[in-house]
Amino acid sequence: MDIRTIFPLIFSLILIAVFGVAQLVFLRVFNREWWQRKWIRRAVWLLPLVGAVAVVMWGYGEYSRRDWLAYPGAVIAVLTFILEVGLTLSLPVSGVLHIINWVFDIISRKHKHPKAEKVDRHRRLLLRTGAAAIPLAALAAGGGGVAAAISGARVYRRTINIGGLPDDLDGLKILHISDVHLRHYVSLDDLERVFTLAEPLSPDITVLTGDIADDNRLLPGALRLAEGLNPPLGTYACLGNHEYFQGIAEVFKSYERSSVPLFV
Repeated sequence: MDIRTIFPLIFSLILIAVFGVAQLVFLRVFNREWWQRKWIRRAVWLLPLVGAVAVVMWGYGEYSRRDWLAYPGAVIAVLTFILEVGLTLSLPVSGVLHIINWVFDIISRKHKHPKAEKVDRHRRLLLRTGAAAIPLAALAAGGGGVAAAISGARVYRRTINIGGLPDDLDGLKILHISDVHLRHYVSLDDLERVFTLAEPLSPDITVLTGDIADDNRLLPGALRLAEGLNPPLGTYACLGNHEYFQGIAEVFKSYERSSVPLFV
């Protein structure tokens, strides 16, 4: 296993550890009422542990070339990180609502009114519900984002208005493909579906703007798919940072064997 594989694993472990500690601190400091509940404490402790185990699965899967182990490990690690970030951002906000509730309790006890008890119950219910809803919404949004990221390929149409261009460029259709990261999460079949969906749109030019493959063995197949679309103004490419991570010499060879010009 070389540094190109080890670096993202170490970086992922550090991020999971940092945000895991942050969520624990924010829960204990800002949400003491929740901290008293054993199952909540255990769940918050368990989240970074699950993430660490997932990174180990991911790393071992990469090392042993077992995609069936690396893929779920990477997905669980990413999901863990997103959930940790959501909790880290939302727990302080929930804590503010808990503090507001605590302040109102003090005021209510000092200025007790016959009708105040019913108002207090509604107020406590509202604040506690809001405090719980914020982290739950963050967790749901994070999980939904991961689900959307690993869903099927889609092609979007976007109109870009640029003033001062020659009239000949009016209506020019550009197929822009970037950050595909072919390997575990996106396959050549997924990329082929993108080109299939794009073909009826009749793009005038195709641009590949880097990070096409995280496995250089898949790059030639990706370039063949790009060549197959054959837009009128051609297909062109540039490099991303992952081309250097995966071995720039092999990337250059793949482009030299294809008809796709590479701008460097």
